[in-house]
Amino acid sequence: MIGGSRVDFWHNTYRDIAFMGGHHVAAVAGQFSHVGLWNTAASGYHLICSRAVGSVPSTQEIEMLGFGTSFGIPAVRPSKFNQAAGATPSNGFIENTNNVAGLGDFSYGLVYVVGGMAFEFIKHDPIILEEDEGLIIRCNTVNIALTGLFEWIEVPTGV
Repeated sequence: MIGGSRVDFWHNTYRDIAFMGGHHVAAVAGQFSHVGLWNTAASGYHLICSRAVGSVPSTQEIEMLGFGTSFGIPAVRPSKFNQAAGATPSNGFIENTNNVAGLGDFSYGLVYVVGGMAFEFIKHDPIILEEDEGLIIRCNTVNIALTGLFEWIEVPTGV
């Protein structure tokens, strides 16, 4: 939740700026699994991510990282929480990929996850993704499936 209360969360949903999206990436031999939230270039919005959650099938180290390059494979374009206002898609994309190199530019932190259990990254303050920036969850062991989900709001860049 951004703002720390149910009232703030409801208010963001009502204003049609709240989103949640996630995806699963299957294990590939010799490759790292990644799930990411990407703010497209020239979107006109900041994506303000309040949390990321996910799971892996076996005990692993999971890392959340900033990333300045799109995977180029949009998997999901989430709709708004407020379906009464219509299913207008987000400016952000959920992406996934496998890669022989562990992608990511800088780390926001690590968690050690017991297999089959959920993990959650909650930052005291949210992470703001400018246009053409991303946030990824990466399994730090090759050949492991990964499911990741992000929650965020979108505000115009001029605000």
